[in-house]
Amino acid sequence: MDVIDRLHAAVKASGIPKKTIAHRIGITSFRLSRLLNNHLESPSIRTIEDILREIGLSMLALYGGKGSASEAQVKKSRDGLRALGEFVDLYDPAVQRDPPRSLAAPRLPKSSPPHVAKPFRPVAMPNAILFDDDELKEMKIPRSLWNRGAKWAAQAVGDSMKAAGIDDGDIVFFRRTRNVRAARNQIVVCRVGTSVYIKRLRAVGDQIHLVSENDDVEYPTVVVKPDDDVEQYGIVILPSR
Repeated sequence: MDVIDRLHAAVKASGIPKKTIAHRIGITSFRLSRLLNNHLESPSIRTIEDILREIGLSMLALYGGKGSASEAQVKKSRDGLRALGEFVDLYDPAVQRDPPRSLAAPRLPKSSPPHVAKPFRPVAMPNAILFDDDELKEMKIPRSLWNRGAKWAAQAVGDSMKAAGIDDGDIVFFRRTRNVRAARNQIVVCRVGTSVYIKRLRAVGDQIHLVSENDDVEYPTVVVKPDDDVEQYGIVILPSR
C-alpha cells in the first residue's frame, strides 16, 4: 500500500468530511478527492502533510502498526513525492508554466513552488471558499458579469467585506488574473499559505495589505511579505451600481 492509499484510508477512518478538510487546508473538495483517488500526477507533499495535520496524524504514524516504517523510510517516501512533483512540473506539457506571482510590491518576486513553500499562519481568519470546476458548471453567472470576464466564483464567509456589499454566504464572481499591479485597490480572491481570502488589496511600501471592509467591526489586516507563499486567483467583479 503506497502513501496515497494509506492517506485515503486514514481520511476515511477519521470520519471528518472531505469537504471540511479541503476547506481547512485551502483547496477544493474536488481536488482533494482527485488526490485521495490517486488521480493527481504531482501530489504536493505539503498538501499531504496538511491533510494529515487536520486528521491528527503524522507521516510516521501513517506507516504505523505491524511492520511500521522507520523515519528513514518515511523520509524516502517524502523525497520521492517531492521528486515526482518537480519532474512533472518540468516535463509534463499539460502543466501550466506560468508560475504564480507574489503579491508583494513594487517588485514581483516569484512565489515558492507548493512543495517547498514555507508554512504561513495569517492572523486573520480565511473568509472565502473556492468552487471547483464541477460546481462551476452548475452555476449560472449573470451575463453582465460574464461579459466583463467573471467566469470563476467563490463564496464569502463572514461579514468582513460587508461595507463592500459582500455579506456572509454571498457568491462573488471574479476574472482570473495574476497581474498584481492591475489588482491594486481592487477586491481580490487570493491564497496566503493555506488560507483563501476575499479582501481589498492595498500596496503599502514593499508589502501588500489585504484589508477588510466593515464599518461596525475592525478586522485585522493580512500583511503579505515578499517571501510569503501567495497566489492571486483574480479580481472580483461586482454588479454595477
